[in-house]
Amino acid sequence: MDDCYKKEAWMRAYGEIINPIKQQEEWPKSTMSPMSPPIYRIQPGRHEVGTSSGTKDGEHAKEYEVAAL
Repeated sequence: MDDCYKKEAWMRAYGEIINPIKQQEEWPKSTMSPMSPPIYRIQPGRHEVGTSSGTKDGEHAKEYEVAAL
């Protein structure tokens, strides 16, 4: 068995104590400006076709008449 699967390797990796984090109000304040969201860019490729007005619950926008024989 490889050494990375042994108990000693696990104890070396996870043996340190992880203390719980403080509440957000107690975090140190940053001197940097707040982050802005990323710039929106239109993705390449075929655009999505929207539904035409007047449709509801999967009905077609135009009604077709059946020809009488």
